[in-house]
Amino acid sequence: MTISATMEISKNEETALGNLYTDILRKVTGADIAVINPAGFRIKWSSGNVTAADVYSMTPYENYISSFEMKGRDVRRMFFEIEGGAYAFYPTSGLKLDVKLTPKKKLVRVRLFDGERESEIEDEKVYKIATVDFLYPNGGDDFAKVKKWFIKPEKVPIGNLIKEDALSYLRHVDTIDVDKLIDKDNPRLRIIS
Repeated sequence: MTISATMEISKNEETALGNLYTDILRKVTGADIAVINPAGFRIKWSSGNVTAADVYSMTPYENYISSFEMKGRDVRRMFFEIEGGAYAFYPTSGLKLDVKLTPKKKLVRVRLFDGERESEIEDEKVYKIATVDFLYPNGGDDFAKVKKWFIKPEKVPIGNLIKEDALSYLRHVDTIDVDKLIDKDNPRLRIIS
């Protein structure tokens, strides 16, 4: 597989790498929404060929994919808590986030986003969320707050290692156009003043 441009890692902005990995999470789990911690990304990918070693170096931790269901009102609450937290902007797939940075970082609006259209999250509708077990159910980073109030199912389904599913998915992709992973006119993360 090749990539058209360097894919940077950042905790402070939307990245093509974060979008790629959350899109992969949604596809392999069939989730409505995916979220991941940007601190789990360890290296940037330079343009050109990406190898299996690059994928394993990107996510060296033993993070397994987890999925769970949540009502819409809880989805909103979770994202208001984590995106306003201390750690970073969490990359997402299936959502559009509007964030204010002053006087401090604060999520002001979260909506469903299919890449073209935005729609409201319905309070009583149940949504499937995909992430990694470090965040939920283990409560890593800002998910420690979520773990305190969200009553998880008896057992949260745990899938494969994220690096294994990412590698399996990427083996079927010839080229990734990095410019298409972030729509500059319609980003997933919108910073507002």
